[in-house]
Amino acid sequence: MRVLLIDRQWNATNHQRGIIEGMHAHLDLTFLGFEAGDWPTSLEQLPDPHSFDVIIWRSGYKWLVGDRPWDWGGYQGLKVFFGTDAVQSYSPIVGRKKLGTWPAGVHRRGFDLVITTGREVRDRLIADGVEAAWIPKGYDGDRIVARPDPHRGLICHYGTAYAARRRALESMRRAGIPVEGFRCTQPELAEHLGRYLACLVCNMHFATPLPNRLLSRLPVAIPIERVGMEPMIKNFEVAGAGCAPVCDAIPELYELGFRDGVNMVSYRRFSELVEKMRHYRQNPDELEHIGAAAAELARTRHTWHHRGAQWREVLERYVTL
Repeated sequence: MRVLLIDRQWNATNHQRGIIEGMHAHLDLTFLGFEAGDWPTSLEQLPDPHSFDVIIWRSGYKWLVGDRPWDWGGYQGLKVFFGTDAVQSYSPIVGRKKLGTWPAGVHRRGFDLVITTGREVRDRLIADGVEAAWIPKGYDGDRIVARPDPHRGLICHYGTAYAARRRALESMRRAGIPVEGFRCTQPELAEHLGRYLACLVCNMHFATPLPNRLLSRLPVAIPIERVGMEPMIKNFEVAGAGCAPVCDAIPELYELGFRDGVNMVSYRRFSELVEKMRHYRQNPDELEHIGAAAAELARTRHTWHHRGAQWREVLERYVTL
Protein backbone atom coordinates (compact mmCIF):
# COMPACT_ATOMS: atom_id res chain seq x y z
CA MET A 1 0.00 0.00 0.00
CA ARG A 2 1.72 3.15 -1.23
CA VAL A 3 0.63 6.34 0.53
CA LEU A 4 1.19 9.98 -0.43
CA LEU A 5 0.87 12.58 2.34
CA ILE A 6 0.34 16.17 1.20
CA ASP A 7 0.98 18.57 4.04
CA ARG A 8 2.50 21.91 4.95
CA GLN A 9 6.29 21.77 4.81
CA TRP A 10 6.30 23.47 8.21
CA ASN A 11 4.71 20.40 9.80
CA ALA A 12 7.67 18.24 8.78
CA THR A 13 10.06 20.20 11.00
CA ASN A 14 8.00 21.67 13.86
CA HIS A 15 6.65 19.97 16.99
CA GLN A 16 4.22 17.89 14.90
CA ARG A 17 6.97 16.20 12.91
CA GLY A 18 6.43 13.15 15.14
CA ILE A 19 3.07 12.51 13.42
CA ILE A 20 4.83 12.08 10.08
CA GLU A 21 7.63 10.01 11.59
CA GLY A 22 5.09 7.68 13.22
CA MET A 23 3.30 7.20 9.90
CA HIS A 24 6.63 6.55 8.14
CA ALA A 25 7.37 3.73 10.57
CA HIS A 26 4.24 1.79 9.56
CA LEU A 27 3.43 2.88 6.01
CA ASP A 28 5.16 3.04 2.63
CA LEU A 29 4.81 6.81 2.89
CA THR A 30 5.94 9.61 0.60
CA PHE A 31 5.77 13.09 2.08
CA LEU A 32 5.13 16.08 -0.17
CA GLY A 33 5.34 19.43 1.59
CA PHE A 34 4.08 22.82 0.43
CA GLU A 35 4.41 26.29 1.84
CA ALA A 36 1.25 27.89 3.22
CA GLY A 37 -0.85 29.39 0.44
CA ASP A 38 1.08 27.52 -2.28
CA TRP A 39 -1.10 24.41 -2.56
CA PRO A 40 -1.35 22.70 -5.96
CA THR A 41 -4.58 23.08 -7.92
CA SER A 42 -4.50 19.76 -9.80
CA LEU A 43 -3.43 16.21 -9.09
CA GLU A 44 -1.37 16.27 -12.26
CA GLN A 45 0.97 18.81 -10.66
CA LEU A 46 2.15 16.08 -8.26
CA PRO A 47 4.89 13.56 -9.13
CA ASP A 48 3.43 10.23 -10.37
CA PRO A 49 0.19 10.59 -8.35
CA HIS A 50 -1.63 7.59 -9.86
CA SER A 51 1.00 5.19 -8.48
CA PHE A 52 -0.32 5.73 -4.95
CA ASP A 53 -3.09 3.64 -3.39
CA VAL A 54 -3.94 6.39 -0.90
CA ILE A 55 -3.54 10.16 -1.01
CA ILE A 56 -3.82 11.90 2.36
CA TRP A 57 -4.34 15.65 2.34
CA ARG A 58 -3.67 17.56 5.54
CA SER A 59 -4.43 21.26 5.51
CA GLY A 60 -6.25 23.85 7.52
CA TYR A 61 -9.77 25.17 7.42
CA LYS A 62 -9.09 27.95 4.92
CA TRP A 63 -8.20 25.54 2.12
CA LEU A 64 -11.07 23.17 2.90
CA VAL A 65 -13.76 25.85 2.59
CA GLY A 66 -11.90 28.27 0.34
CA ASP A 67 -12.21 29.03 -3.37
CA ARG A 68 -8.81 27.70 -4.47
CA PRO A 69 -9.58 24.97 -7.04
CA TRP A 70 -8.58 21.32 -6.76
CA ASP A 71 -8.94 18.66 -9.47
CA TRP A 72 -8.46 14.96 -8.67
CA GLY A 73 -7.99 14.24 -12.39
CA GLY A 74 -9.61 10.81 -12.42
CA TYR A 75 -7.64 9.45 -9.47
CA GLN A 76 -9.05 6.02 -8.48
CA GLY A 77 -7.36 5.48 -5.11
CA LEU A 78 -8.56 6.36 -1.61
CA LYS A 79 -8.82 10.13 -1.02
CA VAL A 80 -8.35 10.99 2.65
CA PHE A 81 -8.61 14.31 4.44
CA PHE A 82 -6.65 14.42 7.72
CA GLY A 83 -8.82 16.78 9.79
CA THR A 84 -6.87 17.52 12.96
CA ASP A 85 -9.08 20.58 13.60
CA ALA A 86 -12.44 19.11 12.58
CA VAL A 87 -13.60 19.62 16.17
CA GLN A 88 -14.09 23.28 15.17
CA SER A 89 -17.19 22.20 13.23
CA TYR A 90 -18.89 21.11 16.46
CA SER A 91 -17.20 22.95 19.34
CA PRO A 92 -17.00 26.74 19.82
CA ILE A 93 -13.65 26.47 21.62
CA VAL A 94 -12.09 28.97 19.18
CA GLY A 95 -15.34 30.76 18.30
CA ARG A 96 -18.61 30.02 16.53
CA LYS A 97 -17.83 31.05 12.95
CA LYS A 98 -16.69 27.56 11.83
CA LEU A 99 -19.54 25.59 13.41
CA GLY A 100 -21.22 23.21 10.97
CA THR A 101 -19.00 24.13 8.01
CA TRP A 102 -16.63 21.17 7.69
CA PRO A 103 -18.93 18.49 6.12
CA ALA A 104 -19.79 20.66 3.10
CA GLY A 105 -16.10 21.39 2.54
CA VAL A 106 -15.21 17.69 2.67
CA HIS A 107 -17.89 16.83 0.10
CA ARG A 108 -17.00 19.71 -2.19
CA ARG A 109 -13.32 18.71 -2.22
CA GLY A 110 -14.23 15.13 -3.16
CA PHE A 111 -12.74 13.19 -0.24
CA ASP A 112 -13.77 9.59 0.47
CA LEU A 113 -12.74 9.56 4.12
CA VAL A 114 -11.92 11.96 6.95
CA ILE A 115 -9.47 10.91 9.65
CA THR A 116 -10.29 12.94 12.73
CA THR A 117 -8.55 13.07 16.09
CA GLY A 118 -11.72 13.01 18.22
CA ARG A 119 -14.09 10.10 18.79
CA GLU A 120 -17.17 12.28 19.29
CA VAL A 121 -16.15 14.38 16.28
CA ARG A 122 -16.00 11.18 14.21
CA ASP A 123 -19.50 10.26 15.33
CA ARG A 124 -20.82 13.75 14.52
CA LEU A 125 -19.22 13.70 11.06
CA ILE A 126 -20.80 10.31 10.31
CA ALA A 127 -24.19 11.65 11.43
CA ASP A 128 -23.67 14.52 8.97
CA GLY A 129 -23.07 12.11 6.08
CA VAL A 130 -19.25 12.09 6.10
CA GLU A 131 -17.32 8.81 6.15
CA ALA A 132 -14.95 9.21 9.09
CA ALA A 133 -12.54 7.29 11.32
CA TRP A 134 -10.88 8.14 14.63
CA ILE A 135 -7.13 8.20 15.29
CA PRO A 136 -6.43 10.11 18.52
CA LYS A 137 -3.76 12.72 19.00
CA GLY A 138 -0.51 11.62 20.62
CA TYR A 139 2.93 12.97 21.50
CA ASP A 140 6.60 12.68 20.58
CA GLY A 141 7.88 9.93 22.84
CA ASP A 142 11.48 10.52 21.77
CA ARG A 143 11.55 14.17 22.80
CA ILE A 144 9.19 14.11 25.76
CA VAL A 145 10.13 11.73 28.56
CA ALA A 146 9.65 11.75 32.31
CA ARG A 147 12.62 13.30 34.11
CA PRO A 148 13.95 12.32 37.54
CA ASP A 149 14.55 15.94 38.58
CA PRO A 150 12.90 17.13 41.82
CA HIS A 151 9.73 19.17 41.35
CA ARG A 152 9.84 22.85 42.24
CA GLY A 153 6.20 23.84 41.79
CA LEU A 154 2.67 22.50 42.22
CA ILE A 155 0.86 23.23 38.96
CA CYS A 156 1.59 25.01 35.68
CA HIS A 157 -0.05 25.79 32.35
CA TYR A 158 1.10 26.60 28.81
CA GLY A 159 -0.40 27.25 25.38
CA THR A 160 -3.10 29.48 23.94
CA ALA A 161 -5.28 31.29 26.49
CA TYR A 162 -8.70 30.29 25.16
CA ALA A 163 -11.67 31.86 26.93
CA ALA A 164 -12.46 28.77 29.03
CA ARG A 165 -8.80 28.38 30.03
CA ARG A 166 -8.65 32.01 31.17
CA ARG A 167 -11.69 31.45 33.38
CA ALA A 168 -10.20 28.25 34.80
CA LEU A 169 -7.04 30.15 35.72
CA GLU A 170 -9.08 32.97 37.25
CA SER A 171 -11.04 30.45 39.35
CA MET A 172 -7.80 29.03 40.67
CA ARG A 173 -6.35 32.49 41.35
CA ARG A 174 -9.42 33.53 43.33
CA ALA A 175 -9.09 30.36 45.39
CA GLY A 176 -5.50 31.29 46.23
CA ILE A 177 -3.94 28.49 44.18
CA PRO A 178 -1.30 29.94 41.84
CA VAL A 179 -0.88 28.33 38.42
CA GLU A 180 2.44 29.27 36.89
CA GLY A 181 2.48 29.87 33.13
CA PHE A 182 5.45 29.33 30.86
CA ARG A 183 6.47 29.53 27.22
CA CYS A 184 9.21 27.45 25.65
CA THR A 185 10.31 25.73 22.46
CA GLN A 186 9.19 22.15 21.85
CA PRO A 187 12.61 20.63 22.68
CA GLU A 188 12.45 22.38 26.07
CA LEU A 189 8.93 21.23 26.94
CA ALA A 190 9.79 18.12 28.95
CA GLU A 191 12.30 20.10 31.02
CA HIS A 192 9.73 22.79 31.83
CA LEU A 193 6.95 20.32 32.65
CA GLY A 194 9.35 18.34 34.82
CA ARG A 195 9.55 21.29 37.22
CA TYR A 196 5.92 20.81 38.29
CA LEU A 197 3.84 18.07 39.83
CA ALA A 198 0.82 18.86 37.64
CA CYS A 199 -0.27 20.83 34.60
CA LEU A 200 -3.69 22.37 33.96
CA VAL A 201 -5.13 21.32 30.60
CA CYS A 202 -8.46 22.93 29.78
CA ASN A 203 -10.15 21.57 26.65
CA MET A 204 -13.48 23.13 27.67
CA HIS A 205 -15.79 25.36 25.73
CA PHE A 206 -18.78 27.37 26.92
CA ALA A 207 -22.44 26.43 26.54
CA THR A 208 -23.48 29.94 25.54
CA PRO A 209 -24.19 31.77 22.27
CA LEU A 210 -21.97 34.64 23.36
CA PRO A 211 -18.75 35.14 21.36
CA ASN A 212 -15.53 34.32 23.22
CA ARG A 213 -14.49 37.98 23.40
CA LEU A 214 -17.51 38.74 25.62
CA LEU A 215 -17.14 35.79 27.98
CA SER A 216 -14.40 37.42 30.04
CA ARG A 217 -16.91 40.09 31.10
CA LEU A 218 -19.16 37.55 32.81
CA PRO A 219 -18.67 36.71 36.50
CA VAL A 220 -16.57 33.57 36.99
CA ALA A 221 -19.30 32.07 39.19
CA ILE A 222 -21.76 31.75 36.29
CA PRO A 223 -21.73 27.97 35.48
CA ILE A 224 -21.50 28.04 31.70
CA GLU A 225 -18.50 25.73 31.25
CA ARG A 226 -18.86 22.47 29.35
CA VAL A 227 -16.48 19.51 29.17
CA GLY A 228 -14.45 19.64 25.96
CA MET A 229 -15.28 17.51 22.94
CA GLU A 230 -11.74 16.35 22.17
CA PRO A 231 -8.42 16.14 24.07
CA MET A 232 -5.65 18.40 22.82
CA ILE A 233 -2.10 17.21 22.16
CA LYS A 234 -1.03 18.68 25.49
CA ASN A 235 -3.05 16.02 27.34
CA PHE A 236 -0.55 13.48 26.02
CA GLU A 237 2.52 15.74 26.23
CA VAL A 238 1.88 16.44 29.90
CA ALA A 239 1.34 12.76 30.68
CA GLY A 240 4.44 11.75 28.72
CA ALA A 241 6.56 14.15 30.76
CA GLY A 242 5.46 12.50 34.01
CA CYS A 243 3.45 15.56 35.03
CA ALA A 244 -0.06 14.84 36.34
CA PRO A 245 -2.61 16.01 33.72
CA VAL A 246 -5.34 18.11 35.35
CA CYS A 247 -8.05 18.14 32.68
CA ASP A 248 -11.77 18.19 32.07
CA ALA A 249 -13.35 14.74 32.03
CA ILE A 250 -13.70 14.13 28.28
CA PRO A 251 -15.31 10.67 27.85
CA GLU A 252 -12.79 9.49 25.25
CA LEU A 253 -9.94 9.97 27.73
CA TYR A 254 -11.40 7.03 29.65
CA GLU A 255 -11.40 4.96 26.45
CA LEU A 256 -7.71 5.85 26.10
CA GLY A 257 -6.87 4.52 29.56
CA PHE A 258 -6.96 7.67 31.70
CA ARG A 259 -8.55 7.39 35.14
CA ASP A 260 -9.28 10.13 37.67
CA GLY A 261 -7.00 9.89 40.68
CA VAL A 262 -4.87 7.23 39.00
CA ASN A 263 -3.16 8.84 36.00
CA MET A 264 -5.05 12.13 35.69
CA VAL A 265 -7.02 14.58 37.79
CA SER A 266 -10.36 15.29 36.12
CA TYR A 267 -13.05 17.91 36.67
CA ARG A 268 -16.39 18.89 35.15
CA ARG A 269 -16.76 22.33 36.71
CA PHE A 270 -14.20 24.91 37.76
CA SER A 271 -15.51 24.61 41.32
CA GLU A 272 -14.57 20.91 41.22
CA LEU A 273 -11.15 21.82 39.83
CA VAL A 274 -10.54 24.16 42.76
CA GLU A 275 -11.75 21.61 45.31
CA LYS A 276 -9.48 18.88 43.98
CA MET A 277 -6.40 21.08 43.72
CA ARG A 278 -6.92 22.21 47.32
CA HIS A 279 -6.72 18.53 48.26
CA TYR A 280 -3.61 17.85 46.17
CA ARG A 281 -1.87 20.95 47.46
CA GLN A 282 -2.04 19.29 50.89
CA ASN A 283 -1.09 15.88 49.43
CA PRO A 284 1.60 16.49 46.80
CA ASP A 285 2.87 12.90 47.00
CA GLU A 286 -0.42 11.76 45.45
CA LEU A 287 0.15 14.06 42.47
CA GLU A 288 3.64 12.62 42.05
CA HIS A 289 2.22 9.08 41.85
CA ILE A 290 -0.42 10.22 39.35
CA GLY A 291 2.27 11.80 37.16
CA ALA A 292 4.36 8.62 37.18
CA ALA A 293 1.33 6.51 36.22
CA ALA A 294 0.45 8.99 33.46
CA ALA A 295 3.97 8.69 32.03
CA GLU A 296 3.69 4.90 31.92
CA LEU A 297 0.32 5.03 30.16
CA ALA A 298 1.57 7.57 27.63
CA ARG A 299 4.79 5.65 26.93
CA THR A 300 2.99 2.36 26.29
CA ARG A 301 -0.08 3.58 24.37
CA HIS A 302 0.04 7.15 23.12
CA THR A 303 3.22 8.01 21.22
CA TRP A 304 3.11 9.00 17.55
CA HIS A 305 4.63 5.59 16.83
CA HIS A 306 1.49 3.99 18.28
CA ARG A 307 -0.64 6.29 16.14
CA GLY A 308 1.30 5.24 13.02
CA ALA A 309 0.22 1.65 13.64
CA GLN A 310 -3.38 2.83 13.95
CA TRP A 311 -3.06 4.64 10.61
CA ARG A 312 -2.12 1.39 8.93
CA GLU A 313 -5.03 -0.46 10.55
CA VAL A 314 -7.54 2.17 9.44
CA LEU A 315 -6.28 2.46 5.86
CA GLU A 316 -6.20 -1.32 5.43
CA ARG A 317 -9.92 -1.39 6.17
CA TYR A 318 -10.59 0.91 3.22
CA VAL A 319 -7.99 -0.17 0.65
CA THR A 320 -8.23 -3.44 -1.26
CA LEU A 321 -4.88 -4.31 -2.78
